[in-house]
Amino acid sequence: MWKKIESMFGIKNALNRVFVFKNIVTLRYQDESSMGEHPNVFQGLINQIVSLYIPVVDEVLSLLL
Repeated sequence: MWKKIESMFGIKNALNRVFVFKNIVTLRYQDESSMGEHPNVFQGLINQIVSLYIPVVDEVLSLLL
């Protein structure tokens, strides 16, 4: 039973990682939003990546931004 539970959460964790990376790569500035909101959304996605224990180099973050 433990193996089944572990495999279910492992898949969910992998899907969460894909979802967060997809969101950060497709993030675009919205004209109707404030200029300060865009960096806040970006930082929120970076925080999600860090909480999922995904190592990201600063150079990659600057390229994404």
